Amino acid sequence: MIWVRCVGNCIWRVSGLLRRVPKTGVAVEERSGFWSWESPEGCDIDDREAWHTANPNLAEGLLDIEDMELACGLSGEVEFRRYRLGQWVRSDGESWLPKGAWQACESDLEIDSALPVFVGIDMALRRDSIAVVWCQVGASGRVVARSKIWFPDGELYDVAGVENFLRELHQTFTCQEFAYDPAFFQRSAEALADDGLPMVEFPQSMSRMVPACGNLYELIVSGRLAHNGDPTFTDQVLSATQRQTDRGWRLSKGKSKRKIDASIALTMATDRATFKGEEVLTPQFYGD
Repeated sequence: MIWVRCVGNCIWRVSGLLRRVPKTGVAVEERSGFWSWESPEGCDIDDREAWHTANPNLAEGLLDIEDMELACGLSGEVEFRRYRLGQWVRSDGESWLPKGAWQACESDLEIDSALPVFVGIDMALRRDSIAVVWCQVGASGRVVARSKIWFPDGELYDVAGVENFLRELHQTFTCQEFAYDPAFFQRSAEALADDGLPMVEFPQSMSRMVPACGNLYELIVSGRLAHNGDPTFTDQVLSATQRQTDRGWRLSKGKSKRKIDASIALTMATDRATFKGEEVLTPQFYGD
């Protein structure tokens, strides 16, 4: 059986997972094979050499260069990259960050064990992943962030492994808060609180998430966030999209349904790390 299809916008579907096989080293059965033709990542959409790389039928005369030129002029960039250049796009034209903003935040700055650390926890619902992000405002003033992400084994999640990892963070760093949504993590939070971890409820309501998402946006576009370029972390951050609400926008999965749990955990962690409480005015008394 031969299966031919265009690339998509979700790396977790069958064709997306097959595309990752050569990069991940996963063994493929000898009786099966996977071939993909795609233009180099980051190429210009009018790069003729990139067109030929993704379309071997141009050399065979089965596809006209004039047809490619017409499509390049009339199609949107995301559509052209997907259907003509064979490139995997993150979403159908949706984006919550300016192009290159996240990549520009990549840094070799490390988490300092002597400085306060804030942790965000996003638990899984059915087929999602579980994400833990920890961050701190470093000595340079930038918010340094790291992540750990768990994927389900079938329908099962390693909740005990997540709890143990949080305990390790507490032992390793000066953790001020572990922010979690009580709707999905209450039992674990109670057990961890009994072990001395400072658990803080962070309901993922509009009133909390809208300003927190805006705060994260400002950190990234201003270059004040620093991450290590972890590919899974990057994929989940860039896969999020903006969803408008009556109170403003918040992060959402969008049409592609790619996993974004690390972006939610990052939103929670950075909100707590940069939170500045309202100033409480103390009455002052002055003599004559």
